[in-house]
Amino acid sequence: MSISSTQFLRMDPLDPNSFHHKFSIVNGITLHYVDEGEARNGAIVLCHGFPDLWYGWRYQIPFLVKKGYRVIVPDLRGFGQTDAPRCPPEKLQLYGIKNICQDLVELTEQLNIQKAIYCGHDWGGVVVWRMALYYPERVKSVISICTPYIPPRDRYYNIETIARMIPTFQYQIYLSHPKAEIELDSNAEAFFKGSMRTSKKEDEFKLFDGKIYLGNLNKVTRSSLISDKITAGKDKVLGAEMTKDMSKDCSDLVIEDIG
Repeated sequence: MSISSTQFLRMDPLDPNSFHHKFSIVNGITLHYVDEGEARNGAIVLCHGFPDLWYGWRYQIPFLVKKGYRVIVPDLRGFGQTDAPRCPPEKLQLYGIKNICQDLVELTEQLNIQKAIYCGHDWGGVVVWRMALYYPERVKSVISICTPYIPPRDRYYNIETIARMIPTFQYQIYLSHPKAEIELDSNAEAFFKGSMRTSKKEDEFKLFDGKIYLGNLNKVTRSSLISDKITAGKDKVLGAEMTKDMSKDCSDLVIEDIG
């Protein structure tokens, strides 16, 4: 059965309610996802990054449906309408990548999808690489946008150590502080606008640096990156140089600069 023009036109990227929204109980949480299309050419699971949710793929969903894919787009654990267990009292491991992969395995099992293409953007890219590592029998292929493959470490590194190793990750120190939730919740619109900035010099400011961030809220304007494209070539956190050692772990690797 082919996708009718009526079904295709129903999906309006500017109207979140025009997509088919569903909920499933997986791995101890209620997970929200969008389910569109028929699997004539297989299934593809789209995993968003931070700060994002399923809606970040709103332009890609109709395109992939038109190409004959069943498209599954979850709000990952802790995002959007999916449950976000609080830590504490829950253990922080609930948000580990392996546990998030288990969410996806249980979801696709419920949907009778035995194998799928997994595509991830930003931190969603980390998830799809791990899916191939932990559940290779369920992965047809992996597409990662701006996120290199990083092998699991044999020891635990706290966020301060990681920030010293990768200075662009210093923003995570701020986000790990209890004050971040209060400050960002009270300035949510400006936070999301600031997170999607261009890389132009005149648009730069220290987004995640507590007091400096709050002092710059009135300078945040509408982002030009919120469009029909996912841009990664000028990502300042996950730069292209992070891919230089990937060939050691991925023998059939293909890296493409999408600008």
